[in-house]
Amino acid sequence: MLKRISNSSFFRENKVAGVYVEILSEDKLYCQVVILEKKKGSIHIVQKTESSLDKLSEVISVKIPLCVIIDGKGVLLRESKQENLIDEQLILQAFPNVTSSDYYVQHVESAQQTIFACFARRVTIDAIFENLKAQSFALLNVSLGVLPLSNIVSLKGKGKLIAFPYEITIVDGSLQKINKIKETSANFTVVGEESIPCTHVLAFASAFGYFMESNISKLNSEIFEQGLTDYSYQIIMKKGGFAFLIFLFVSLLLNFLIFSYQSDKQKQLSQELIQYQSTIEQLAAYKNEIAEKEKITQNGAWGSNTYFSYYADRIAASKPQGIVLQKMQLFPLTLKNKKFDLNGIRKDTIIIAGITKNSMLLNDWTKTLQAQKFIQHVSVTNYTQQESSSGNFTIEIALNKKKE
Repeated sequence: MLKRISNSSFFRENKVAGVYVEILSEDKLYCQVVILEKKKGSIHIVQKTESSLDKLSEVISVKIPLCVIIDGKGVLLRESKQENLIDEQLILQAFPNVTSSDYYVQHVESAQQTIFACFARRVTIDAIFENLKAQSFALLNVSLGVLPLSNIVSLKGKGKLIAFPYEITIVDGSLQKINKIKETSANFTVVGEESIPCTHVLAFASAFGYFMESNISKLNSEIFEQGLTDYSYQIIMKKGGFAFLIFLFVSLLLNFLIFSYQSDKQKQLSQELIQYQSTIEQLAAYKNEIAEKEKITQNGAWGSNTYFSYYADRIAASKPQGIVLQKMQLFPLTLKNKKFDLNGIRKDTIIIAGITKNSMLLNDWTKTLQAQKFIQHVSVTNYTQQESSSGNFTIEIALNKKKE
């Protein structure tokens, strides 16, 4: 599961260093280095260098993971027919009288039903692992001998390829023959679109194999596997943590934008609500006003006496000279707590206010009104004497109820 995650496109490296470690003697190990970088689907060489193994960290950054080839003294190449043998059987087939657990083996299959296998002592390879680990390098893959050249044969297609100290023959994009050489007149080898020094081709092949599907068998090393597992955890934590921070930032940004939008929307809705409440209050006021008017209408003459216009004309016609009418109230209301009491409408009642020259004239007029058939009773409710015998008066006329 861990390897599957670390091998996903998001967690894979864009820059790796291919390191060809040549064992010259027990104490002398020399390295050829090629650093490849993948940008926009293309792979480019960004650095070529060389160094002793002990000083490798001085020429390349330890932050760049390594794809290592180990070759030279103690690394043996054998060719045999494909028989689907396991590692232990391959070792015993090549070296019948050895202890298989003391050796590492790797192999690659060719199209001619043969395999090329490389063997090396565990103690020698483990010592190189420990050296690189002490320099804080991370290993992405490890190969023995010439086998990583199978990663680039498809770029060549056919013909000869010089990868010093080897010369290989390629047929139909597959390894056919491998020869070890001591010298070469060629300085460069063209691989794809790159012109690579012959001494750096193996390092290039090792790094290039990281970006493609390699058919080299796995090196069964506990030290390498443990280091690879630790590095996988590290890269997952590093890139995964960075991705989580980006996700968190985007989430917070989205939340902020949503909050800002909702806040602005809430303010807008609040303003609209205030407007709507004001409109509702105004409508309620109109409704109350209409209700009061309807109440006046319902509690008024409608349904009782509907001849008030006629009565008003008759009363005005009966008014003698010397009396001036100032006000006539139909359906007079009573005040209650400084408000009109709609329930206190006095039906079939007319109240008249005016000015008379003298009280005798007012008495005669009330008698005349009393004689009207539609009037039940006339009474003077207020009389105030003014100068020159004139006075202000108020009379109340009770009408006969209209017969249905």
